[in-house]
Amino acid sequence: MRLVLSSPAEALTLDTVKKVIADPSLLAIPLDSAKVEAMLVKYRRLGTPIGQVSPAEAATYTAEYEKFVEAVSKSGKVKIGDAVVENPTEAQLLEAWKTEELRRALEREQKGQEALTRPVKLLSEKSNKVEEYYLPPVVTKTSSAEAEELGKHLQAIGATMYGSYWCSHCYGQKQALGREVVDKYVTYVECDKKGAYNKRDFCKERKVPGFPTWEINGELFPGEKGIAELKAISGFDKKAN
Repeated sequence: MRLVLSSPAEALTLDTVKKVIADPSLLAIPLDSAKVEAMLVKYRRLGTPIGQVSPAEAATYTAEYEKFVEAVSKSGKVKIGDAVVENPTEAQLLEAWKTEELRRALEREQKGQEALTRPVKLLSEKSNKVEEYYLPPVVTKTSSAEAEELGKHLQAIGATMYGSYWCSHCYGQKQALGREVVDKYVTYVECDKKGAYNKRDFCKERKVPGFPTWEINGELFPGEKGIAELKAISGFDKKAN
């Protein structure tokens, strides 16, 4: 059985779209496959609870990302590094978008403009409605070799950084460590209720005193820390080489 729709794709009800997501073959409307897939991806995202979104995936939930995908779909290709990829997959689109986000963040930084948080639309687990949440600003600094070693150590001992998307000192802490360390090694917990994939109740349970706060070996250390201080309180200099 095929479901033939005479109304535009934008007028589809959420229930209908859910059926289409479960079985795309039901969809028979005069749209090209790229537009149909883009529509299905959008509704999948709107139906994803906030707690099920990883930091890597969350970048694709921004309005800016949707505009980026629209631009790419018109040209049918995207640049990844020095290579031009035709008909990119979603993974390739995300890779290209991360590069574009970094470029935009660096451009703002060079102009002396403040770093921007990034709004995303997600399904709230409490209200069961699509609401707006926020991602922290893009980390622009490159990690030093010293920060990389510290990051590996912090991950190994189970250190956690508590913070908020709007916190300038949290951003400063991430900048001090660099984007490679933040992406690979730092366990970050978002504490604000409007932050994407937040764990506000857990932060309250841990009695986090302010942002940022590090939890290292069961002890809380509030405030932005330099590399040397993080080494000292985490026992980095005493670790076996």
